[in-house]
Amino acid sequence: MRTRAGRRLTLFTLLIVAMMVALGIRTYDLAIVRSEGLAEAALSNNSRLAATVAPRGLIVDRTGHPLVGNQGALSLQIDKAALPEDDKARKKLLARVAAMTGTHAWRLRQQMIACGTKGAKAPPRCNEGHPAFPSIALTVKRKQVQQIMEEPERFPGIAVIEYGQRSYPDNVDVQMGHVLGHVGRVNEAEVEADPDLSPTALAGRSGLEEHYNKALSGKPGLRRSEVDSTGEVQFREVIEKEQTGATLVTSIDVGLQQAVENILRDRLEGQGKEGAAVVLDVKTGRVLAMASYPTYSPDIWAGGISKRDYNKLKRSGALLNQALQGTWAPGSTFKPVTTLAMARNGENLQGIYACPSGINVGGHTFSNFGGAGHGSLQLADAIRVSCNTVFYQAANRMWAQEGGLRVGKKEWGRIGKAAKDVGLGQYSGIDLAGETKGIVASPKAKYDLWKERKHAWCKAAEQGYPKLRRTDPGLAAKYTSIDRENCLEGKLWRQGDAMNAGVGQGMTAVTPLQMANAYATLLGDGHRRDPHVGTALVYPDGRVKKIKVPRSKQVVPRETTMFLRDAMGRVTQAGTAAGVFGDFPLNKWHVMGKTGTAQVPGQEDTSWFVSAAPKDDPQYATAVMVARGGQGGQTSAPLTKKIYEAIYGVGRKPVLPKDGPSYAIPDIKPLVKAKPLQRVKKQQQRAAKQRAAAKVEAKKLAKQRQRQLARAKEQQARAKRLQQRAAAVAERVESRLERNRKQSKAARRLARQQSALAKAARQQWRATKREAAATRAAAEAAREASIDPDAKKKAKEKARKKAQQRKQERRSAGSEPS
Repeated sequence: MRTRAGRRLTLFTLLIVAMMVALGIRTYDLAIVRSEGLAEAALSNNSRLAATVAPRGLIVDRTGHPLVGNQGALSLQIDKAALPEDDKARKKLLARVAAMTGTHAWRLRQQMIACGTKGAKAPPRCNEGHPAFPSIALTVKRKQVQQIMEEPERFPGIAVIEYGQRSYPDNVDVQMGHVLGHVGRVNEAEVEADPDLSPTALAGRSGLEEHYNKALSGKPGLRRSEVDSTGEVQFREVIEKEQTGATLVTSIDVGLQQAVENILRDRLEGQGKEGAAVVLDVKTGRVLAMASYPTYSPDIWAGGISKRDYNKLKRSGALLNQALQGTWAPGSTFKPVTTLAMARNGENLQGIYACPSGINVGGHTFSNFGGAGHGSLQLADAIRVSCNTVFYQAANRMWAQEGGLRVGKKEWGRIGKAAKDVGLGQYSGIDLAGETKGIVASPKAKYDLWKERKHAWCKAAEQGYPKLRRTDPGLAAKYTSIDRENCLEGKLWRQGDAMNAGVGQGMTAVTPLQMANAYATLLGDGHRRDPHVGTALVYPDGRVKKIKVPRSKQVVPRETTMFLRDAMGRVTQAGTAAGVFGDFPLNKWHVMGKTGTAQVPGQEDTSWFVSAAPKDDPQYATAVMVARGGQGGQTSAPLTKKIYEAIYGVGRKPVLPKDGPSYAIPDIKPLVKAKPLQRVKKQQQRAAKQRAAAKVEAKKLAKQRQRQLARAKEQQARAKRLQQRAAAVAERVESRLERNRKQSKAARRLARQQSALAKAARQQWRATKREAAATRAAAEAAREASIDPDAKKKAKEKARKKAQQRKQERRSAGSEPS
């Protein structure tokens, strides 16, 4: 017994020792190894760093007149991580906020869902910004959110953010929504790309705002806030002050822009038609005015656009910049490009060309507008009267020289190459986002189109328009035949394709900006320039970064340019636009131009007039397009005339200087005073030294941290080994205890068995003893019987009496004695 108790005491002692060792290791880990990290974590609970948004830079016209500014505004932002975890509490919180801001809670919940994810509505009813910090109300009044500002602890996860909302001067009567663009909250990808960016910052989403977003955004600052345990801010400290964005100086002239917009609106308003007008500076490639109709004012985006306004813009087509994104067949305005191809092909520009009323090719007649013929005439006069058949024949000749019917996988053709060189069917390189490339008819373009649409054509030919076949079998058969031909032979560059290309029809579709730039190249110095709106960036410290306009090598020979000037000068004097410019002072400012009437199947013709002026030394190039506007000489040419009247001041004050626009940097007051150069250099040197010292210190701290981490890992490994040993000891102790329990149980069972055997032995001994007594009594009785005949009876009687006596004793005792 004493040995067993000692063993148990030893085992319990070992267990207590193992537990104390584990507790000591854990204490050492918390107090020594991880103390620095825990201290930093505790400090971070009270100190918060946040990026501050820099005011966006201004956008001004070429004279410094403001086009876009900033005004203070308040918005509500949600920090999803700080919202109540309980769903009921979260819904209740949003309901309170919705009531304060005059909206619905379900709308706020929709605003929290990131655009493009499951369950998200279409913009603007989804979160276009950072998914973790959605803005649920971009413009709120101070009185609406006063309670949130005063009692932030009652609105966990809801923050009132002050930011610079884009504003547009009331004294500038221009729309320019397409050119200026709009801004929106930064999204998750932008924040991940720039960790210093605040989730509340604004980023350009279209137009100049998008293209020059980096310069306009400036540099965010850094602010540290100390808060107590309740989350209340104790004080704020500016670690790094934000830097205001640069001011973008544009080539836009407010006066001319206003005039062009009004001219376009007065002609198209209420007609449900689209139109565009572009004015370029021929000498520099800069955009002086760009208008699209229908249009909108950019302030509709300020503070977030409503769903109703967004859908209205979408239905009207106002979201599309027709000058930059709309593509249309140019019609006869393309003929100067074909003329360039003819000159490159060695044809005589001063020669005489036949202008019949029509040409029959393969059973199809290619005719002049109205079916009129002009006999034989000079090429310049063919441009003047817009003779189609002259250019049909020229295109046909070049098609035959190039190889006739063929598949041109990578072949532009002479006409296509000329169009490409002057910028048609190509990205112009303008500094505005969202430009459409367009297309120019060529063997390559047709092959590329066939590759893109072959599957659809072949499938349609195979199915045969089953629904249409039930109502109009003839039309279904016609469509099926066309699709079968396109499927099998759509890649072939045919004679008709080339002839249509010569007059700007067929596949060709270009933007008004491309046409204006092409004429600036054809009638200017022969160099193609990338049109630009921005001229310079003026930074807050006074630094100026000029924006250069890229220029190509000369693509139009001087002789061709002079010929085209003469030919298109005749258009306004005695050609298709003479009736429009009859009362314009061409002797002072000779406008050169070309009318265009592009046919559109099933619709009214597209009206064009593309021009440049003055003839002797072109300064301006314009392109005016009106969709479904009819003849170019009746719709677009009169609009162009009004633009030149505004430029030169015919019957009114000119909107541009007599000697042309100047792009000198306007006097923009720096938002931060410039510092002397030497002082700036010293500060830069001092900052460089500080950065170098900081790097050295950072390396030292990094090495020290690595050593601490190594020691911590070693301590953790040692602690792990001790824990494993303690676990092994505990396991052995438990095993021994279990073995002892089993042995004790077996011993108790054996003792019970031995006790039972001893009891049985005693009972057997008593039975044997009784049998021996009975035997002796019987022997005695037998002896007595042999002596006394009645002895047997006496013995039986005696035995009976003894038995009765024993029975009586048992009754009195309750049982037999053991």
